[in-house]
Amino acid sequence: MSSTKEGEIEADVDFNVADPKQEHQHDDDDVHLEEPTCLDRWAHGVHRIGAWVGRQLEVVVRNVIKRPKLVVFVTIVYAIFLAVVGVSTNFHFETDGDLMWTPQNAYTVRNGDWIEDESGFPVDGRPFQILVHQKGNNLLSTTENAIDVMNVAFDAYECIAGTPGSSTRDDYNKLCENRSEGSCTVTGPTRFFDNSRTQYEG
Repeated sequence: MSSTKEGEIEADVDFNVADPKQEHQHDDDDVHLEEPTCLDRWAHGVHRIGAWVGRQLEVVVRNVIKRPKLVVFVTIVYAIFLAVVGVSTNFHFETDGDLMWTPQNAYTVRNGDWIEDESGFPVDGRPFQILVHQKGNNLLSTTENAIDVMNVAFDAYECIAGTPGSSTRDDYNKLCENRSEGSCTVTGPTRFFDNSRTQYEG
């Protein structure tokens, strides 16, 4: 702003008014939104699932509070229905831990299937050994150690002999009966007591 004559004012002002759209676009160029990480997406998904489960649980709780007799009746009918379906479809309880808890594509399962179905090995049981040691020291150096060793030996024998069978494998007694000798031979300190802990303790 400058003065040329007395009483006259010359305005020489440059008003640079920015376009709001261009200013907004400039701000967007400066702001870079980071992509959510896998952990963030996982946490978000877990929270959404948790919220959905909470809503469904709320509906169930409301129905239980409002209609307790109906809920009990439906539960009993549903249990009877499952029992009938199980009996009619040859349902059976599975107790074999190898089938229940081992992934079916694991190496142990595939190796076991190969041994049973493809290897051609005889059905007869294969011998194995259990070694009881005391890290290189004499097991029978003291009476106390000797008693501990015998208890460990009997524990191992009773664990093996008491292993239950399943739909895919025989129990210990059945395996012994299927052997060509007709019985299982146990070699070890338990044999002196006819593999009987009662006889040993008596």
